Amino acid sequence: MASIREVSAGERIIAIRQPGIEMYTVIDRKLQASIEGKSGRIDLDSHLRGDIVGEAGLFFAKRTANVDAVEDTRLLRIT
Repeated sequence: MASIREVSAGERIIAIRQPGIEMYTVIDRKLQASIEGKSGRIDLDSHLRGDIVGEAGLFFAKRTANVDAVEDTRLLRIT
């Protein structure tokens, strides 16, 4: 099923190694994917309108990166 989810800037929507039960399409604004390295956070990619995030965790059962809202963001949540 699908629903709209609104997240605030700074909110984490996906946490690495957590079970994946949903994925998201960015409707408005910006998300940032990252992992933790030996020296701290490593930014991987930013995601804008139309981008899909969380699909790897949904299909492979575990999240492979953290994803945080850079700005107040609207998402389409798909389970």
